[in-house]
Amino acid sequence: MRAPETVIPQSERVALLGGLARELDRAPGLITAFTVINSYVALDVVPVKAPEWAVTIGLVYFRGVWWFVYLRSGKAIRPANGVSAAAHQIRTQMEGKQRHDLDDFEVSAQATRPSRRGQRHDLR
Repeated sequence: MRAPETVIPQSERVALLGGLARELDRAPGLITAFTVINSYVALDVVPVKAPEWAVTIGLVYFRGVWWFVYLRSGKAIRPANGVSAAAHQIRTQMEGKQRHDLDDFEVSAQATRPSRRGQRHDLR
Protein backbone atom coordinates (compact mmCIF):
# COMPACT_ATOMS: atom_id res chain seq x y z
CA MET A 1 0.00 0.00 0.00
CA ARG A 2 1.26 3.49 -0.87
CA ALA A 3 1.54 6.26 1.67
CA PRO A 4 -0.62 9.32 1.06
CA GLU A 5 1.07 11.85 -1.18
CA THR A 6 1.85 15.32 0.08
CA VAL A 7 0.49 18.00 -2.19
CA ILE A 8 1.59 21.62 -2.03
CA PRO A 9 -1.32 24.01 -2.59
CA GLN A 10 -1.15 25.74 -5.96
CA SER A 11 -1.07 29.20 -4.32
CA GLU A 12 2.06 28.26 -2.36
CA ARG A 13 3.62 26.79 -5.48
CA VAL A 14 2.96 30.08 -7.32
CA ALA A 15 4.42 32.07 -4.42
CA LEU A 16 7.62 29.98 -4.27
CA LEU A 17 8.12 29.96 -8.04
CA GLY A 18 7.23 33.67 -8.17
CA GLY A 19 9.99 34.40 -5.67
CA LEU A 20 12.42 32.42 -7.80
CA ALA A 21 11.25 34.28 -10.92
CA ARG A 22 11.83 37.66 -9.22
CA GLU A 23 15.37 36.61 -8.30
CA LEU A 24 16.11 35.32 -11.81
CA ASP A 25 14.61 38.37 -13.51
CA ARG A 26 17.35 40.46 -11.89
CA ALA A 27 19.93 38.65 -14.01
CA PRO A 28 20.57 40.28 -17.36
CA GLY A 29 19.81 38.03 -20.29
CA LEU A 30 17.28 35.74 -18.58
CA ILE A 31 13.50 35.82 -18.82
CA THR A 32 10.99 33.70 -16.94
CA ALA A 33 7.45 32.58 -17.67
CA PHE A 34 4.98 30.45 -15.78
CA THR A 35 3.78 27.26 -17.42
CA VAL A 36 1.42 24.46 -16.37
CA ILE A 37 2.38 20.79 -16.48
CA ASN A 38 -0.13 18.15 -15.38
CA SER A 39 -2.20 20.86 -13.67
CA TYR A 40 0.78 22.11 -11.64
CA VAL A 41 2.45 25.48 -12.07
CA ALA A 42 6.11 25.43 -13.13
CA LEU A 43 8.59 28.07 -14.25
CA ASP A 44 10.36 28.30 -17.60
CA VAL A 45 13.75 30.03 -17.49
CA VAL A 46 14.96 31.18 -20.89
CA PRO A 47 18.33 32.69 -21.78
CA VAL A 48 17.54 35.49 -24.25
CA LYS A 49 20.58 34.82 -26.45
CA ALA A 50 20.13 31.02 -26.42
CA PRO A 51 16.43 30.16 -26.01
CA GLU A 52 17.17 26.58 -27.02
CA TRP A 53 18.82 26.19 -23.60
CA ALA A 54 15.58 26.95 -21.72
CA VAL A 55 14.84 24.90 -18.62
CA THR A 56 11.66 24.26 -16.68
CA ILE A 57 11.76 24.44 -12.90
CA GLY A 58 9.24 22.76 -10.65
CA LEU A 59 8.78 21.84 -7.00
CA VAL A 60 8.90 18.39 -5.43
CA TYR A 61 8.67 17.23 -1.85
CA PHE A 62 11.69 15.18 -0.81
CA ARG A 63 12.75 14.11 2.68
CA GLY A 64 10.49 16.58 4.41
CA VAL A 65 11.50 19.61 2.35
CA TRP A 66 10.20 21.29 -0.81
CA TRP A 67 12.90 21.46 -3.48
CA PHE A 68 13.29 23.35 -6.73
CA VAL A 69 14.11 20.80 -9.45
CA TYR A 70 14.85 20.71 -13.16
CA LEU A 71 11.71 18.94 -14.36
CA ARG A 72 13.14 17.18 -17.37
CA SER A 73 16.09 15.60 -15.62
CA GLY A 74 14.60 15.53 -12.12
CA LYS A 75 17.86 16.92 -10.71
CA ALA A 76 17.47 18.84 -7.48
CA ILE A 77 18.59 22.46 -7.43
CA ARG A 78 18.14 23.74 -3.86
CA PRO A 79 15.50 23.66 -1.11
CA ALA A 80 12.65 26.07 -1.86
CA ASN A 81 13.34 28.01 1.34
CA GLY A 82 16.66 29.13 -0.21
CA VAL A 83 15.31 31.13 -3.14
CA SER A 84 18.38 33.36 -3.57
CA ALA A 85 20.76 30.40 -3.45
CA ALA A 86 18.63 28.47 -5.96
CA ALA A 87 18.52 31.45 -8.34
CA HIS A 88 22.27 31.91 -8.04
CA GLN A 89 22.86 28.22 -8.81
CA ILE A 90 20.57 28.31 -11.86
CA ARG A 91 22.24 31.48 -13.19
CA THR A 92 25.71 30.08 -12.59
CA GLN A 93 24.87 26.83 -14.36
CA MET A 94 23.38 28.69 -17.31
CA GLU A 95 26.34 31.07 -17.61
CA GLY A 96 28.93 28.31 -17.38
CA LYS A 97 27.18 25.76 -19.54
CA GLN A 98 29.19 24.32 -22.38
CA ARG A 99 27.68 22.66 -25.45
CA HIS A 100 29.11 19.25 -24.56
CA ASP A 101 27.24 19.36 -21.23
CA LEU A 102 23.79 19.87 -22.73
CA ASP A 103 22.54 16.43 -21.69
CA ASP A 104 22.99 17.39 -18.04
CA PHE A 105 21.09 20.60 -18.64
CA GLU A 106 17.92 19.05 -20.02
CA VAL A 107 17.85 20.18 -23.65
CA SER A 108 19.33 19.39 -27.01
CA ALA A 109 21.07 22.08 -29.01
CA GLN A 110 18.35 21.90 -31.68
CA ALA A 111 15.35 22.23 -29.37
CA THR A 112 13.74 25.58 -28.76
CA ARG A 113 11.91 24.22 -25.71
CA PRO A 114 12.26 21.02 -23.74
CA SER A 115 9.82 18.43 -25.05
CA ARG A 116 7.33 17.09 -22.54
CA ARG A 117 5.92 14.31 -24.71
CA GLY A 118 6.34 10.90 -23.18
CA GLN A 119 7.84 12.22 -19.96
CA ARG A 120 6.37 11.86 -16.52
CA HIS A 121 6.32 15.06 -14.51
CA ASP A 122 5.10 14.26 -11.03
CA LEU A 123 5.06 17.62 -9.29
CA ARG A 124 3.41 16.57 -6.04
